[in-house]
This record gives sequence, C-alpha cells and structure tokens, in this order.
Amino acid sequence: MNNKALKITKVIKIAILSLGFLLNGLIFINPAFSQTIQSVANQLKSAQDLSLWFNKEFRYETEMPDRWQSAEETLRLKKGDCEDFAILSKELLGRKGIKGDIVVIKFQGVNQSHAIFIFKEGKYFSFISNKQLIQTNSPTLAGAIQEQFPDWEKITFATAKKEAVKVVLRNNHSGNTQLESDVASDIR
Repeated sequence: MNNKALKITKVIKIAILSLGFLLNGLIFINPAFSQTIQSVANQLKSAQDLSLWFNKEFRYETEMPDRWQSAEETLRLKKGDCEDFAILSKELLGRKGIKGDIVVIKFQGVNQSHAIFIFKEGKYFSFISNKQLIQTNSPTLAGAIQEQFPDWEKITFATAKKEAVKVVLRNNHSGNTQLESDVASDIR
C-alpha cells in the first residue's frame, strides 16, 4: 500500500472510531448515533460479541436504591448493574433469535440476589452475568444454575419490569430435583 492509501485508511479508521468502534473487523456504531435497539442488535453476531461490546463500552454501576432500568435506558446511559445487563441482553439477543429468561438468584445465608440472562446455545446453557458471557457444560437449566451458583436458595424468573413469572425454592432434602422438574422446559 502506498502512503496515500495508508493515510486514507487511517482517516477512515479515525472516522469510524469517532462514531463507534471496531471489534474483530466488525464496525459497532455508538448507540448515540444509532438510536434504536434494533440497529445495535443488527450489528451483533453472537452472545460473545455482546459481552465484548459490554466490556468495552459499558460501566458496571450499582444504584441505591436498586432500580431496574429499561433496555433503552441502559443503552443510553452505558452503565448499569446485573439486572440492567440481563434486561438489555434479553432485548438484544432476543432480536437475534436467541430466546432466554431473566433469572434472579437469591443466595443461601445472605440478603443478596444476582440477576442473569440465561439461554441455550447449542446443546448447553450459557448466560450473561453482569457484562460476562459464561458458558456452562450443562444441557439443562437446572444443571447450569447449580454448576455456577451451587449456593442458590431461590430462583425467580422475572420480566424486564421486575414482575415475578415463576419462583422456585430450593428443596434442601433432595438437592435441586425440584429445580430440575420445575424449570427444565421453561426456556422460551
């Protein structure tokens, strides 16, 4: 490539980066310039792309008191906490045909919960936890939750508006059999 072509390439890259960023050769436009969730979803190729984009462009920030942001609000603010990333993940990946659920996990012995977006990817379940893509070795939802969160006490399937759709309590006498039977077919 000659000097003129190199300069043009550099100018183009600077212009692209001022509007968004490059990731694995793909151009991601800054949401401030692409006003809709759909335009962002169109740019994503996979859940891994979403996780990489979250880590590059978004900040994890807990709000007190806890407030569930809409997908659009998280996209605009470029910050949020676990449920905000779960909601935005469900919206963006759902538009790519990846169906899953927002799940709130309450842990044993502590007054703390964590929200994830869980979905089936091929034979196994994966989830977005905060900004990270976690791939499990489990073909069942119950196994995926048990693998990553063995100290769970209560699982709540929730809507983006913080409405409980289904609640599963841990049966301490028989491990997670109740979880297995209650939610094995719940991924929509």
